[in-house]
Amino acid sequence: MAIKVTHAGPCVAVAVEELDLLKRIHEEDSKGASRCASMYEGFWHEEHFCIVFEVLGISLRDLLHHNALRGCWLQDVQAMSRDIIEALRFLHALTITHADIKPANILLESREAAHQDVFPREGHWRKTSSSALCDDCPYFRPVNNRVKTVSRVLNGEATRTKCT
Repeated sequence: MAIKVTHAGPCVAVAVEELDLLKRIHEEDSKGASRCASMYEGFWHEEHFCIVFEVLGISLRDLLHHNALRGCWLQDVQAMSRDIIEALRFLHALTITHADIKPANILLESREAAHQDVFPREGHWRKTSSSALCDDCPYFRPVNNRVKTVSRVLNGEATRTKCT
């Protein structure tokens, strides 16, 4: 299980509200077909509020950084995009807005390590890349390109509190 911990302060109220919405998502999608990460429960530990989620793989952000920001294969981008759109469509049907779509909140479904592969546009990337992040970095492709969305969801008015 993965646990998101919110420390005491103004963000706790946002986390409690998030838990209520996550419970609603779980009730509507008990089989996990929505492409939204499954939440199991929430609890208090001393002054910290914790939400327990299913364990997933690395984030899209981590995959991109691991690959020196080269991007992903078109087929993988298409499959990931379909999963993200499916999750957003599901949330929209519940009148819930995902308030923080970004690569860090898109997680690979598989926890299996990515395998080394050939990046299709490697020569072009090396010529046009202004960054010397890695001269001899191998490219890693996910074993399974299915993804799930995670993070803060909102119902109605967005909060002005910055909670990450």
